[in-house]
Amino acid sequence: MGAKTEMIAGAFADGQSIAELQNRYRVKKDTIVKHLNTYVQTGNILPADRLYDELDTSVDIDAVMQAFEDKGAAFLTPVYEKLNKAVSYDELRLQRLYFLCRG
Repeated sequence: MGAKTEMIAGAFADGQSIAELQNRYRVKKDTIVKHLNTYVQTGNILPADRLYDELDTSVDIDAVMQAFEDKGAAFLTPVYEKLNKAVSYDELRLQRLYFLCRG
């Protein structure tokens, strides 16, 4: 895990939003989410409440969590298909982080 990943994850855990991190590092949302994913995939945990605040509230979060329960979090395509392709891959990446970090 690189130093930038640790800095981004630390700043996120300390309260900076994904949008604030995008502006700070001048990158796309997906880049921030990828750094957060790397952080979690290496055995770390991010605050679930902070991740929840970043989720798209127009998406049925309970249905997404159930799809991850049913299909696992290793691959997004089975979850995407279970949800009838109604949730974007970008949103699923963020939802997966929430799924992995919630208590």
